[in-house]
Amino acid sequence: MCTTCNDGYFGSACVNLCGHCLDGGPCNKVNGNCDLGCDSHWTGEQCNKTTGVCSNGCQPGWTGGLCDVCDKGYAGPKCTKCGRCFNGEPCKIMNTTT
Repeated sequence: MCTTCNDGYFGSACVNLCGHCLDGGPCNKVNGNCDLGCDSHWTGEQCNKTTGVCSNGCQPGWTGGLCDVCDKGYAGPKCTKCGRCFNGEPCKIMNTTT
C-alpha cells in the first residue's frame, strides 16, 4: 500500500513535521528538505521546526539561536544593513537612526 504524506509532513510514516519552508510551502515528502528554500531567517536544506534552532546558521543580518535578532551592523524589522552613520557611530537597533 502506497501512502502520500499530507502537506506539512514527511517520512516513511508521515509523522515528521516539515520545517520553515519558503512562503509556508510544503517540504519534500520523502526527506523533509525545503526544495524551494527556507523562509526568512532560516537556512539549510531542512529548516528545523521542532527545535526552532537554525542548525546551519542564520541568513546574513540575523543572529541568535532562533535567528530572530539583528546582527551587529543591521537594524530594523527586516534586519537590513545599517548605513554609514556620522562619526562611525553604530545605528540604533530599535529605529535604525543615529
